[in-house]
Amino acid sequence: MKKIGIDIADTIIDVWPSLMIEADKYNKCHSNNPKSSENDLYLPEHIYSWTEAEKTDFWTKHGQYITFKSSLKEEVNETLEYLKSKNFYISFITAKSDDLYVNLEQNIIDYLNLHKLPFDEICVQIQNKGLFCQKNDISYLIDDSFDNCKGAVNCGLQSFLMTNPYNEEVELIKGITRLRKISEVKNYL
Repeated sequence: MKKIGIDIADTIIDVWPSLMIEADKYNKCHSNNPKSSENDLYLPEHIYSWTEAEKTDFWTKHGQYITFKSSLKEEVNETLEYLKSKNFYISFITAKSDDLYVNLEQNIIDYLNLHKLPFDEICVQIQNKGLFCQKNDISYLIDDSFDNCKGAVNCGLQSFLMTNPYNEEVELIKGITRLRKISEVKNYL
């Protein structure tokens, strides 16, 4: 059986636009730090140079709500159904943890079920996705983080970078394929 690892936030769920709106509001009320001019930053704590306390406060108050109230990206249902029809074992893999997300795994399951998305397993608190995939015989990774995709390639996987505003200008390395829509992965498997 072929196995594929798929990130959740900003890979299948369109979190970033809502996240940045809330982060901008939070920053104006709490620290009013200038926004970084670096285009490849995607976490609000880096974009606004928040302290560790501000970061924790923001994610505790807003992270879970934003993530699980955001809409699916285009063509996710059809793509996952296609993968299942081709006998792929689908692992959703996230670095998110229960530290900032209450009942994280159950909320992910509820979200996936609400949107009728097929899956075989949920893996949370995975900091090194490449190594995790390698150890679990997962051959492909779809993620919005260039670093995660690069780590997967270094572990012998083929990886796909889901394009978002913060990674559009990242120069790819061999083994990483850019996806504008998740459905494009069908062209490579």
